[in-house]
Amino acid sequence: MSAMLEETATVIRTEGEWLWVETAPKSACSHCSASGCSSSVIGKAFGNRRNRMRLRNTLDVQTGQQVVIGIPEQVLVSVSFRAYLAPLLTMLLFGAMAVSAGMSEILQVLFVLAGLFIGLSLAGRVGMNPASSRRYSPRLLQVLPDPGISIELTR
Repeated sequence: MSAMLEETATVIRTEGEWLWVETAPKSACSHCSASGCSSSVIGKAFGNRRNRMRLRNTLDVQTGQQVVIGIPEQVLVSVSFRAYLAPLLTMLLFGAMAVSAGMSEILQVLFVLAGLFIGLSLAGRVGMNPASSRRYSPRLLQVLPDPGISIELTR
């Protein structure tokens, strides 16, 4: 089985076989002693928005419980390729075609921009495919024990 990228989430609502979870935002801030770095500025600008998503309730989880959700590591690589590399490659391809056709500089720039927008459009369409969206959806991996319950081990 492939490696999983995991995140802890809180179940905020259940709806039959579905549940809604919320993950707390994570920031690189407060992990070092630097002050005024760009990470802290960006984090303050965008705030602490929580991420919410709907998952299939495969572990009979109740509202308020902490769970671990995850996606296969390979999914992140695949999505990153589509989101970044595919538009870049189409942009470069269109630029190379414009140069080899001997177009003026302004037409070359327009061709490069057209390639970028086509690449972004193709990447978005592949990501919006319902079959692929199920593949990219996080999965419910485990229910975490309630932190209010203590287990005492005796010999």
